[in-house]
Amino acid sequence: MHTLPNLPDSTACGVLATLCASLPAPIAGTPEDRASRDEIATAAVAALHPTNAFEAKLAADIVLAEAHYADSLRQAGEHRGDLAATSGCRAQAMGMLRQMRGLLRDYLRMQAERDKALAAMHPAAMERAGTGSAKPRCPRRRNRLSCAGGAVRGRRRASRGRFRRTDRSRAVRAAVSRSRPPHPRRGRPA
Repeated sequence: MHTLPNLPDSTACGVLATLCASLPAPIAGTPEDRASRDEIATAAVAALHPTNAFEAKLAADIVLAEAHYADSLRQAGEHRGDLAATSGCRAQAMGMLRQMRGLLRDYLRMQAERDKALAAMHPAAMERAGTGSAKPRCPRRRNRLSCAGGAVRGRRRASRGRFRRTDRSRAVRAAVSRSRPPHPRRGRPA
């Protein structure tokens, strides 16, 4: 059984026991299948790296929503002959999938905010650990073409402008050669 390293054992055991009790029943009701299902679910919660009890509960809810999503899709496959039951199971599955994705998005946002706050409190430690900013910063100048990335971007912009002018002149020549009437808002091409 996996443990959650940042939490006390009593909290981790309570969250994981609630998760395992709430999971849908496996297809074959053997004890080996139940143990495998519980092991996969607890490993998934541990993979989300919760750091406190609230994050552990939220991670368990994410894993639980995904398990119920998969179970609803399985039930839709079992009721292939009954269109109403299949539609109901698929609708429930899609609702669970949306809920799981929303929970995961909130969870990841919460972790990113926590990491950002931690980095702001201890910037030197984060740099040493290798989790600091990986992008080299350009000095604050009016002309950012002195940085390598800025020079490439500047060249791309210049080339795009040249191509736009060329394409525009080709379009004007094509419009004149086909004797099309002028565009109502842009007027006659020059």
